Amino acid sequence: MAAASGRLLKTQKDLATETGLAQRLARLNADEFRKVIVDVGTSLEKAVKTDEQLVHLTFLLVLSRFPKATESDAAIAHLKKAPNRQVGTTDIVWALMNTKEFLGI
Repeated sequence: MAAASGRLLKTQKDLATETGLAQRLARLNADEFRKVIVDVGTSLEKAVKTDEQLVHLTFLLVLSRFPKATESDAAIAHLKKAPNRQVGTTDIVWALMNTKEFLGI
């Protein structure tokens, strides 16, 4: 988890060098960051057993806070609909990294 946290911090710092929202989002969705998202999602998925723990840890790691009840419910529902837990986890990491909160805007 420490390595995943370090990669997220580096990603956040790298994105902060971009001047506009469009540039940040384009860079975040490029192949260089897609690998980070998948790697972080894989680490998270392996670290916990329950969906609730997974969602809480993902929010803590990406946004440095616990999810609100509605956010937690939506994320858990997404995990249950996803083709598998790893895909669902990666989707949640990607979604959180695309928020203004993560991007620092």
